[in-house]
Amino acid sequence: MDRFLTLGDENVKEKAEMKKKMLKLTDIYYDAIDAPKTGTEVNLPLDVKVDLFPHYMERNKTFKSTSILGSIFDTVDFHNAEDTTPSGTDLLVTIDNQSTQ
Repeated sequence: MDRFLTLGDENVKEKAEMKKKMLKLTDIYYDAIDAPKTGTEVNLPLDVKVDLFPHYMERNKTFKSTSILGSIFDTVDFHNAEDTTPSGTDLLVTIDNQSTQ
């Protein structure tokens, strides 16, 4: 869905194919929900499996997602990569704790 939403209007054919696959997946999803009641087996056809994933899923084949999930992932990833050594305020808290004891 992420790729579908981020594709521009110039990719009309690709969007139409993706939409067709998503509708097919929706039908399979509802069949899978009813499977315990109906006893039918639900299989996922190979033609609806995706080969590209948004970068935030950290798979082998990815594309750069510009969705809100991609932005959140990039922000968190950026902050996790920053230096996490104690700052000067951490030292002040340690000194305060020692002086009150």
